[in-house]
Amino acid sequence: MKCAGALCLLALFGMSAVAASAQTLNDARDGACTVSDFKTDGSIGAHYNAATQTLAYGRAAADGHFHAYLADADGSHERRLTYSGWPENRHQFVVEWEPSGRYLFVEVEKSEHAGSSRDAIPGYGAYMDLWLVSRDGTEAWKLVDLPNDYDHALTHAAITADGLKFTWTERVKRPNIFDPNLWAGAYVFNVADFVLEPTPHLTKARAFTPGDRSQGGEVDGILTDGPTIAFYSTLKTKNLFATRIYTWNLSSGDPMELSRDSFAQAPRYTPNRKSLVYMSGSGADIFPSEIQGADWWEVRTDGTQRRRLTFMNKRGSPQSAGHYRLAGVVSFDSDRSFYGDVLLKPLGLNGKIVKVRCDEPL
Repeated sequence: MKCAGALCLLALFGMSAVAASAQTLNDARDGACTVSDFKTDGSIGAHYNAATQTLAYGRAAADGHFHAYLADADGSHERRLTYSGWPENRHQFVVEWEPSGRYLFVEVEKSEHAGSSRDAIPGYGAYMDLWLVSRDGTEAWKLVDLPNDYDHALTHAAITADGLKFTWTERVKRPNIFDPNLWAGAYVFNVADFVLEPTPHLTKARAFTPGDRSQGGEVDGILTDGPTIAFYSTLKTKNLFATRIYTWNLSSGDPMELSRDSFAQAPRYTPNRKSLVYMSGSGADIFPSEIQGADWWEVRTDGTQRRRLTFMNKRGSPQSAGHYRLAGVVSFDSDRSFYGDVLLKPLGLNGKIVKVRCDEPL
């Protein structure tokens, strides 16, 4: 997914209080998309690169720190991704590929900081810096040096298909348990030019805040037009447990709201850029003694043709184990299939990577 700050809190507290009816939406017929386990060894955070047909993901070591890994598209030939200049006993987590597959963007926990490594767990993201590393781990460059305090954190990121624009989510104010709008903290969405020569760096960075006021949310997609970003936010609801997804052409206009049902997060553009796949608790059954989970949905970028793709939280569905499942961020390997993260438990970053295959293009 990974477990984003807000997603982690959703997993912790559940969403039954704000779940809304999905009666105005269109369910895909049960079985239009299949869900199968891909990696069940604790791996999470799948990112696929088409140019190299390689999958990147993270997995916690025995000491609890996440390490980054690469594997072939079928999961074989797994190898560790690291760099000699990174501390071994700190979190290292891939957040995006550079499109050519030569490099990866990795969040790396600072070697020294006041808080604990628990605050830096991927998705919480405090005390993290953003690095670019070569696929073989021989070279690396620090792109973003985050202030070394608990107010600041790094979470989700995305890059345009041409590799020229990069966006990342930065927390600028620590969580406020007394404000539902800022339960996960206050976040901004940064957009910069990504330049490889003479050395890789980000330039002309600008910070964007929906509505120009403090909000919680994360950015998960970016298109060159505008550019346009896809994100979720507490902008309208002012409640982390009722987030909605949006797109926003940063050169013109205001954010466009694309969901109003239940809670919705983690919007990713489909390969044809005409739709978004996201997670939502809409229509999700709550199993005995458990909290509400979320499944994957699709919506056109104009807000039409919203439909449910998976049924992991539907009683009696072949996709359901009869227990809570929380869908997360996806990574496409074709116009009909994607890798996706699924949280299995409401506490911690405990999950798996699944493969979703649909019988028609998304």
